[in-house]
Amino acid sequence: IGANRYQAATWRPNGTLSGPSLGSYVFGHSAVYAGTPSGAGKLAVAISAAGEDWPANAMKPMDYYSPTTGAYGSAGSASHAWAMLGTVALSHPVPTAAVDYLKRMAQPNGGWEWSPGWGTDTNSTALAIQGLIAAGEPITASVIVSAVNYLQTAQNSDGGFPYDPNSAWGTDSDTNSTAYVVQALQAIKQNELIGSANFGAFVLTDTRPISFLLGMQLSDGSFEWQPGGGSNLIAAQQAVPALLRKAFPLKIRNAPVIITSTASSTGGNLIYNAPSGFATRIEIPAGAVSQTVDMRYLPDTILFSATQTSSGTFTFGGRNFVLEALKNGSAQIPFVFDKPVTVTIQYLDTDVMDLKENSLKLFYWNGSAWSQDGIRLVQVIPSENKFIATIQHLSEFAVFGLEKEKIYLPLVMKGS
Repeated sequence: IGANRYQAATWRPNGTLSGPSLGSYVFGHSAVYAGTPSGAGKLAVAISAAGEDWPANAMKPMDYYSPTTGAYGSAGSASHAWAMLGTVALSHPVPTAAVDYLKRMAQPNGGWEWSPGWGTDTNSTALAIQGLIAAGEPITASVIVSAVNYLQTAQNSDGGFPYDPNSAWGTDSDTNSTAYVVQALQAIKQNELIGSANFGAFVLTDTRPISFLLGMQLSDGSFEWQPGGGSNLIAAQQAVPALLRKAFPLKIRNAPVIITSTASSTGGNLIYNAPSGFATRIEIPAGAVSQTVDMRYLPDTILFSATQTSSGTFTFGGRNFVLEALKNGSAQIPFVFDKPVTVTIQYLDTDVMDLKENSLKLFYWNGSAWSQDGIRLVQVIPSENKFIATIQHLSEFAVFGLEKEKIYLPLVMKGS
């Protein structure tokens, strides 16, 4: 769904507007998903593509990186490539030693093997190509050229690719392997090789990888792994990015915006002016803090929890932020102001189009649920698209409101 620019937070069972979203499910299981270098890499690629932010309880790919060895953990090339792709997806630079580590894992025939001793395969090779190019390796590098040459030797006469062209268990083309190769070719911009032009060794018997993938789609929209195997969810998941001509990572997260200011015993202000025109203003009165601290504001750092319905019947209103106090660079947790701090939030019409503006409230995340403890609503000003509240502790905050009533009119058709 990320390849199609859908957001995981909008995917709910059977198209309903209530109930848990796909995003909330991933968020709840993120720590498990990110339990390995490859898992963390896949999670990063998926979350970035789906327009979500990183769950605080999950390991990032770089958490597994060893500057001593240059490796992400101790697994094979595929795991390392996924960790590199996830690192890039989160807008983090891939260490040069990590790039060199993957390059050294290339085999004499130009391909990579999933794990040491397994033998080269198309899947690992395609992932390695995407990981290296995402990290900045030029497409003219000898390691890339050799990898493409290996893939050329692996293509079948039907245009598709097998997992291993030398496997004793079968060398028939499959959707998953072909999709990986198409993405690798997209990464090196070899559109001719997967498109309509008669170019190079990737065109055999006038059949191309894309044509093979399209031929694997069934009438219900699903894809088979191999002909006659029936619908296969993973095959469909891997075919979609390839058919959209998108290589991994599908989308690279923008570097987070961080606004900082200083508050002392005499007070302080922090103002965030978003590119879209709305603003958030934090006013810290004199006496709210007893010692000088740095205030850090992170706008729109949406955790999946923010898109869920709050306690009660309130629904997310499109604005949220994290406010932190730091001393000597370290976050002060917990942190409570000695006096109420005023927060003025502007919002866009599109944020609240389905909500009653007079019902807007500010909630905070207490670690397990959205709550209003310690928050007082001062005023909602719909004519100015803003509301004012006071807070006394720091956390992740989000705007919620009551949904407008929906009116359903009967449909009267002529002749009925």
